Amino acid sequence: MRRFQLTPLRTAVAVVLVLVVLAFITVASTALAFTVVAFTAVQPYAVEWP
Repeated sequence: MRRFQLTPLRTAVAVVLVLVVLAFITVASTALAFTVVAFTAVQPYAVEWP
């Protein structure tokens, strides 16, 4: 069995995995920030609701 070597396919897979992780982190942080901003913006009005 040959030692592990970086083939173009494995390089492509690694790049795709990194991009997926980065995209997930970006989407998650954006969603979190949007939720916090929306909650903060709505809070004053929500207090006055019956």
